[in-house]
Amino acid sequence: MGQFIQSHSMHFFELAGPDLLLGFDADPAIRNVVGIVQANPDLALESIRLRAFGQEIIRRLGSKRIHPNHAIPGGSTHPSRKRTVTKSSAGR
Repeated sequence: MGQFIQSHSMHFFELAGPDLLLGFDADPAIRNVVGIVQANPDLALESIRLRAFGQEIIRRLGSKRIHPNHAIPGGSTHPSRKRTVTKSSAGR
């Protein structure tokens, strides 16, 4: 989910956002990330925070933001709490 959040926020605000938010008819010289910052600085900061939030999820679960450790089906690379497996709980 962290990858989904950071990837989609980057795509919308940095790649597709300038076209959608500034308009397809806007001058290409301003229809970019800098144009978004100039037109709506608060929105630009929120988009950066949203992407950072997604990257923080990735970092916490995968040990680093970029190229995290691989996912383990049904879990994460770092358990959220210590758990002891006993014979009686192993078959559940």
